Amino acid sequence: MKRTGKLGSVHYDERIVCDLWKDVSEYADANSISFVVTHDSSTTKFESLEELRNATQIPDRITEFEFSVNSSEGNLRISASSHGHKYSIRGEEDWVRRMSDYIREFSSERQNTLRTKLTNKRIFYLQALIIGGILGSFRNKITAIVLPFYGVELEPVQRYTFIGLVIAIVLLQIAKYVYPSVEFRRRGSQARTREIAFILTVIGSLASTAQGIYWLIN
Repeated sequence: MKRTGKLGSVHYDERIVCDLWKDVSEYADANSISFVVTHDSSTTKFESLEELRNATQIPDRITEFEFSVNSSEGNLRISASSHGHKYSIRGEEDWVRRMSDYIREFSSERQNTLRTKLTNKRIFYLQALIIGGILGSFRNKITAIVLPFYGVELEPVQRYTFIGLVIAIVLLQIAKYVYPSVEFRRRGSQARTREIAFILTVIGSLASTAQGIYWLIN
């Protein structure tokens, strides 16, 4: 039996990884466990908690990693990358169901609800639908915004609209870097500061977008 799924937005630190390692070691009756991190175009594999704690050649912040468990009853993979936070379990049916329930509960207890909702693809689809409707309804004004690239002057309102939308896109990209959906930090410091920065960035992005849409409609 095989089961795959998506997990919420979790910012791992050394303590969370250690808790996961210890729990899975007993709960899954694991034969082997490994934690692989990708950084600077290379990968580093840790096969024990001691190796991870004593590591000195990896950066404090990593956004791509994989946690793997092998058991006589099956295997488990938890991966994090720019494509999201996912899990894959293969093995005997009872073991797969048990591990799936455990991993989902472990993640839900540690996930950030706001980040999880903002990174949910359904939200992106809804945003795309809204933007598509706006573009379709006001295509004449949108055309006027694009025309400056061909030497056509913009009216002040159109210029502010264009600038506001560009600022919104830039702020969202900054938020993605400053506060990604999933990451591993060897030290759990500055988490609150990064969360505040993320929230302020999102608010700024929404404000810029709202201002641009307001000027566009009016």
